[in-house]
Amino acid sequence: MPHKDLNNIPHIDLIALFLIGFWGAIMNFTKRALKGDTLYKKIAFFFLDVFTSGGIAIFSYLIIVGYLNNIYLAVGVSGVLAHQGTRAFYILEQIVTQKLGVKL
Repeated sequence: MPHKDLNNIPHIDLIALFLIGFWGAIMNFTKRALKGDTLYKKIAFFFLDVFTSGGIAIFSYLIIVGYLNNIYLAVGVSGVLAHQGTRAFYILEQIVTQKLGVKL
């Protein structure tokens, strides 16, 4: 039976989800080409990656737990989407900047 109340989700799952989202952000941040950028810009991109990765992880987790009530599947899929979803945003950002002719 799916969850109807989000307060019933165990705290250990949310901590694991936060760590998965944070790890996805670190993995994406290390792949960014930020040579020559200022420290402020690097920090801003790191926090952008953390919020994007964490948001994708939480969103996908809540959808899967809400509909399927399978916590293990939710944590696994959230981990994959936390990294790959953030990576997809980064690739989309690169495509848009290339199409607009922005020199990085």
